[in-house]
Amino acid sequence: MTEHNETDLKDYKNKVTPAVKGTLTWDKELIFVGRTQRGYEIDYDAKAEWGRMPTESLLLSLIGCMGIDVVSILQKMKCDLKSFKMDVEGERNPTPPQYYTSTG
Repeated sequence: MTEHNETDLKDYKNKVTPAVKGTLTWDKELIFVGRTQRGYEIDYDAKAEWGRMPTESLLLSLIGCMGIDVVSILQKMKCDLKSFKMDVEGERNPTPPQYYTSTG
């Protein structure tokens, strides 16, 4: 691992907080604004016209965590990583509540 990667990893670990908080504020219709404790905003929309659907964010969060772990491990193994991409697909229950029945 290069010195730059070690510094990035150390900085990342120092920024991880044990407790995560957020706020969701209703805007209009079925549109909400989510705010992280660090001030980032995410627009949510049940119809996906003004923002992403919450279920899309759920899937992206899942592979986001996995991607960070995989790239971190590959960097520790001194792999010469040029690119990395993950795809995810989720199957949902057809009737409410429409929870995920599988991901892959």
